[in-house]
Amino acid sequence: MYGREHIDDASEDRKESWLLKAQKVISKIEFLAMLFSKQPVEIAFINDLIVALRNELASLINDENFTKAAIYRSAANSLEQFVTEVGITNKTQPKVPFGLITKDFLKNTKSTL
Repeated sequence: MYGREHIDDASEDRKESWLLKAQKVISKIEFLAMLFSKQPVEIAFINDLIVALRNELASLINDENFTKAAIYRSAANSLEQFVTEVGITNKTQPKVPFGLITKDFLKNTKSTL
């Protein structure tokens, strides 16, 4: 039972051991991991909440998820309007770096709304 095969007591047939079955599964997983690791993965860090929301909005529209896209559009527009009206950023190119979003920022945002 601990080798590559064993004889089943009930049917007296030769059967693969669990160890051999596990080794086959692991080799398939390793092969798939090699396949996917060869493809270049591009990860870009965006340090702007408004840009991140707009990027996700474009992705949602591309996936035809229009309901969720409308929520992201509304959130991006509201955030952009808020930071320009309060004077956190300029109107020509509003930015909200992730480092800006702190507990105090959220408290102040709530009090001004």
